Amino acid sequence: MDEFKSKIVNLVVSCSELEVDEKQLTDDTNLIMELGIDSLKLVEFIVEIETTFGISVPDEMMIGENFSTIKKTMETIGVIIKK
Repeated sequence: MDEFKSKIVNLVVSCSELEVDEKQLTDDTNLIMELGIDSLKLVEFIVEIETTFGISVPDEMMIGENFSTIKKTMETIGVIIKK
């Protein structure tokens, strides 16, 4: 696992309401439905992403769909970094 993905997985584990083994997470694991990340935890997750990667997530991108899986989270961060 590369460092970028590893950082995201660690943030997912820390924000999840459930006991999560990072080895069981896939790129398509639904963070909201499968891991119990509710709207408040999602905001916390996004703030942690901003801090970890030194970015600012624009308001229009702060929707659950953009952060619903590890894969979508990586894609969303990639778009923000390229701007």
